[in-house]
Amino acid sequence: MIHRIKCQICFLLSFLMIFSLFTPLTAYAAGDGTASELIKNYGAIGGNLEGWTLDEESGMICAFTSGNDKLVILNAEDLSIKKEMTLSRVTDIEVADGKLYAAQESRKTICVIDLKTFDVSYLLLQEKPHKIAVDEQKLYYILRYDASVQKDYKQLYIVSINGNSEYAITPNPDAGIQKGLTGDYYLTDIAADRSNHTLYVADSNGFSNGIFKLDADYKTLTTNNGGVLNGVFRDIVLSGSDVYYGKYRLDGHDLSQVYGSYDGVVSYASGNNVFVAGEGIFDRVTFEKTGEFPNDASYSNFLEDGQGSVYLYEGQSYSVFKGDINQFLYDAPQNADLTDYNADTATADNLASRLSISKWLVDEDAGMIYALSNEKNALLFIGLSDLKLQKQIPIGRDPEDLALADGKLYVSLFSDMKISVVDLKTRTVQKDLMLDKNMPYALAVDGDKLFFTGFGNPSDYHLAYISGLQGDLYVYNLKTGGIENLTGTYDTYHIAEKGVSGFSRSNMVLDRENHVLYVADTGNSGVCAIRTTDYQVQGVAGTGLHMQNERGTVTMDGDNLFYNLYKLEPSNLDAVYGYCAESIVYTSGGFAFSKDAVYSADNFEKVCDLPFESDSIYMDGQKNVYIYDGSDHTIKKYSLLPSLDGFDERYEALIKGTDYNLDDLQSEVPYGRRDSLKKLVVDNARGRIYAITDDSYKLIVFGEDLKEQKELAIGLEPSDIELYKGKLYISVTGSHYIMVIDPDTLSVTDKIRVDGQPELLEIDDRWIFYNDFSTKLHAYDRVLKTDTKISFYDYQYIWDLTYISNLALDRENHVLYTVYGSSDDLIENSVYAINTKTLKPVRVPLAGADIPDTVQSDGNPLFYDDLLLYKGIYNRYDLSTVLGGEATGAFLYADDQVIISQTHVYSRKDFKMLGDLSLQYKTLYTDGGNTVYTLGYYRHSIQKTSIRDILESAANKTAELDAIIASYGADNSTGTLKNTPPDMSGAGKDVGPVPGFSDVATHWAKPEIEEMAAKGIVTAYQNRFSPDDNVTRAEFIAMLTRALGVDGSDYYGVAFNDVPENAWYYSSVMAGAALGLTNGSGNNSFEPDKPITREQIVTMTVRAMKYVNGDLENAVTGALNQFTDRDSISDWAKADIAAAVKAGIVNGKSADRFDPKSDTTRAESAVILKRLLDDLDR
Repeated sequence: MIHRIKCQICFLLSFLMIFSLFTPLTAYAAGDGTASELIKNYGAIGGNLEGWTLDEESGMICAFTSGNDKLVILNAEDLSIKKEMTLSRVTDIEVADGKLYAAQESRKTICVIDLKTFDVSYLLLQEKPHKIAVDEQKLYYILRYDASVQKDYKQLYIVSINGNSEYAITPNPDAGIQKGLTGDYYLTDIAADRSNHTLYVADSNGFSNGIFKLDADYKTLTTNNGGVLNGVFRDIVLSGSDVYYGKYRLDGHDLSQVYGSYDGVVSYASGNNVFVAGEGIFDRVTFEKTGEFPNDASYSNFLEDGQGSVYLYEGQSYSVFKGDINQFLYDAPQNADLTDYNADTATADNLASRLSISKWLVDEDAGMIYALSNEKNALLFIGLSDLKLQKQIPIGRDPEDLALADGKLYVSLFSDMKISVVDLKTRTVQKDLMLDKNMPYALAVDGDKLFFTGFGNPSDYHLAYISGLQGDLYVYNLKTGGIENLTGTYDTYHIAEKGVSGFSRSNMVLDRENHVLYVADTGNSGVCAIRTTDYQVQGVAGTGLHMQNERGTVTMDGDNLFYNLYKLEPSNLDAVYGYCAESIVYTSGGFAFSKDAVYSADNFEKVCDLPFESDSIYMDGQKNVYIYDGSDHTIKKYSLLPSLDGFDERYEALIKGTDYNLDDLQSEVPYGRRDSLKKLVVDNARGRIYAITDDSYKLIVFGEDLKEQKELAIGLEPSDIELYKGKLYISVTGSHYIMVIDPDTLSVTDKIRVDGQPELLEIDDRWIFYNDFSTKLHAYDRVLKTDTKISFYDYQYIWDLTYISNLALDRENHVLYTVYGSSDDLIENSVYAINTKTLKPVRVPLAGADIPDTVQSDGNPLFYDDLLLYKGIYNRYDLSTVLGGEATGAFLYADDQVIISQTHVYSRKDFKMLGDLSLQYKTLYTDGGNTVYTLGYYRHSIQKTSIRDILESAANKTAELDAIIASYGADNSTGTLKNTPPDMSGAGKDVGPVPGFSDVATHWAKPEIEEMAAKGIVTAYQNRFSPDDNVTRAEFIAMLTRALGVDGSDYYGVAFNDVPENAWYYSSVMAGAALGLTNGSGNNSFEPDKPITREQIVTMTVRAMKYVNGDLENAVTGALNQFTDRDSISDWAKADIAAAVKAGIVNGKSADRFDPKSDTTRAESAVILKRLLDDLDR
């Protein structure tokens, strides 16, 4: 057996580290007196050993030196000299078939020595050989690269040993380049695997270095170029099926598989022992250090024979040592009791034994932490309970990410261009997924699909590294082994069209339940959401959402999805709910963690600081927090999150709520946790105040004491808030949403997606009016769910309304007032009045000098009687000026005696100024009485006061104002929030005597029919009611809207394509659609003349109950168990029918049958409506 090693010894040998022994080891050295004497001291000759090789067949060690140009042949048994001769400039040696081949670079010759006879012969060459290899009567050599001499250094020279012929080839350059070789490479080393007749060649281009492998026909089989092999070129070391290059071990069959790295450059390898100069002996598989060299000496050259004898050359004394391998190996693993990552038990003395952790994944079910260490290219198994290392296995070169699925752990190996699959039962690599020169980074597994980001090949990565180009997103089919590039050149799925231009070395997170993959750091420095089922883009967040050039981590827990600073809408990423002060790296249990702090995931408040900076954080189900400390390579476990400094105080503040009452505060200057409030709305029915915030993007709920009760993150840049018919509507300018909030549960019940970025809001039963970020006016149709930009003809101009500063809606008269700022195509600072039924202008624009140039954002127009107040007092019907000139500041309040602006008080009677306000109020909100709420100057507090108190504080009061103040009365200094029930004044009132129907005298429903007729809810034709005729859908919606007292003329538009405007039931159908009583029958149709079924009529009736009373208590569908035909009830109707049965609104057709699909008679309709009104009266 031949062991081959070629070493380069240079002046750096004097700087090699000298290691001390843990225990004395026996070695063969000069004068040690313990085992044997030194066989030969090369100091006497004065040469440095440059390289040697062991020929076990002849029992000889062949070596060559520098400085004295010696070739020495030693007896391996006793290290005696068998032959010594002078050969100039030997640069490499090989032993094959009983002969020693020595390359003489200075003489263009190969010296050939017969190891039996020591006869010498020569092979004459065309060039000066630098490195050689021999296999089957062929000798290969390459040249030493010299930039000053122009030669083809890509060439491999082949010499026939017997025939003494020679020729040169460039090993398959085209195929080589395709496999990763660079165009300007030169060859640096060669080594022959004689058992497989393959040749390994090292190459370099000065930047990228690696190895390629040639078969017997000199075709390039595989390469390993680029990645971590870059750097100073090294010699190739062969041992068995392994190839060692630099500090890496490669698989000789497939050079792309790199298993790990050692602590230094590999000098020699034999069996399971890997020798590293200046470091020691390492285990081939685990890469762990298993032994050291004796006598504090520095060794540079190593050999090991088949009997366990080890030969070492020590350069400082020019000595050769021989010993048994066991003399150099540790008696027991030195790290067995040092693998403790628990910060409570680990000590500083253990630091060297703990590997650094570059990434981890916590499997709470298995009680394990799976961690990657780039330091050793290792996978660590750490127990979650005691934080002790249970096992460590080599995993491959540059491990980057982990993914857990179906009892297997997937590890991406960037420089190995593969993904290893680890069986968690055996804790061994089950198989490697080769990626065809793709360099993987982030991982996620969904079913049989494995997603990864990465670069197509090493040259792509280097190009990306230099120029900033992006990588791609790939999917690996775990069933077929096929790889598809989802974002590459051909982009089958048109992902690039959605704004995704590529991926860097980013992370990803998988929502396995909804099959959505979130990938960070796209080409626009954002995050994208891609469905894993069909690879369609769900959304892209980046440009326009304040994320440009902000690379960060994407992390998810439940509905909490964070990217960088921001909390995003998981379904499509187009809503940003708010952001934390720092980039978030992890979220769990309602908390968001940056590298050095903890924030609330709901309101983004900072909860506390972390004790040290880390991006490896985990919180378990019991709120235990695990943080990796890179300074000492330990994991610190906090039994409860409150044990972190500062947590208790801040967290308790979140729970108890903050006091915003100005009367309780000592200063108007912002302090503590108070947010900057933007707008308020008063809810009399619930005794609450709702506010949206400027800086933290939240909705805050206050009680009557003005102490915070609850917070809700609402979205990026909330701009306006409206309370309409028991629902809160909030415009979120930073997205395209209007959020609908249930005030009772403080939960989002609807997210209305609009075309623009909504700012100001006004709402009626049909429309939501908003302006698109101060520009275009839009009307969102709540029935048809369409968005219309209002642009209309006014006199001789086409007004494409822009720069909208205020909106005000007069619901009673169906007029929307809009205020516009300066624009090239508008009269400056104009007020328009728009008919909300036709969406057309109905007034001449109020414009010019009567409205000042400065538009106050908080001064919305006010209505009082026939007045419109907006920096001037105008007749609201024709927009003519009532009070000439202009007011100082916007008007905030009006009643039958006074008008209050931001700075002055005016008389309602003749509009004279009555006094100056002592405080400049930005906003003023009233509860409908004399109680008012104002925002403090800095907006960080709320003052609860009264109109009387505001007037009392005025300066320069006139006698008229004093008299007005006295008329308010002392009891008006405070107010009470009042409960106002829904207005049902028009519902179910008698309209006349009961008509006499000729066909109901003996009918079972006679009382209900006559009562509904008396209320005007049902009608007859020619004195006949026809009680047993089927009622149509149009007839019943008309009856239902009459029962609710709804004026159908208030509703307009075209909701359904089969309901013409001239139909008698048009207004009833429009009203029913606007109020949510009917959604039609599908395909934008209503089918007015079709008989209404029992399940349809019950559903409409229950929706009417909800319209009046709000959401009903959920009825358990078990109420339907009495009906044997319950399975025939449509799914969309089951809950409403159960509620109607529970409320006694409807019974079955019989005791055990509901008969949902049967038609309903006119008599049955009257009975149902009677029961509805009785229920509403209760």
